[in-house]
Amino acid sequence: MANNNHKVARIKKCIKNLESIIEKEPIMLISHNRDVWVSEKADKKLSEKRININELLGWLNIGVKHLMEASYGGLNTLMVQLPQNPQGADVLVILRDKQSQEISILTIMEKEVLKYLVRGFSNKKIALSLKIGAGTVNAHLDNIYRKFDVSNRSAAICTAIKLGLVVPQI
Repeated sequence: MANNNHKVARIKKCIKNLESIIEKEPIMLISHNRDVWVSEKADKKLSEKRININELLGWLNIGVKHLMEASYGGLNTLMVQLPQNPQGADVLVILRDKQSQEISILTIMEKEVLKYLVRGFSNKKIALSLKIGAGTVNAHLDNIYRKFDVSNRSAAICTAIKLGLVVPQI
């Protein structure tokens, strides 16, 4: 019985902590049927970071279903799956500023090259799309590989998705 009381006390403490987070943190609630509620603080944070809500939701849905914590566009996201109801589970997303140097490690042009890389474009197609030379594309790719500490396209793509720099295409 005492063990049960201890468990109930822990659950109540967790709920109290969650209530405190909901009041203080920028949060989003994603329902089981994909309805989204964004708190005023979260909306402000997304605006400050110039993050498109639909791209973020796509990334959350595709790229991080299996993760509890991940990064996107300069924000760390912490996801909490709420107890499942008969229709499915709702997810609470807490947004926090990223505390590392990863936020802007790529230049604007490197990010553009990366977007085309994720879409499967060849170096030649990337060059044509961005109206730059193939050698310039190679130089940007070399910089991306060096900054991500990877040695090939596949590893660069995986790293970019993990860091939330791009949304994977389906």
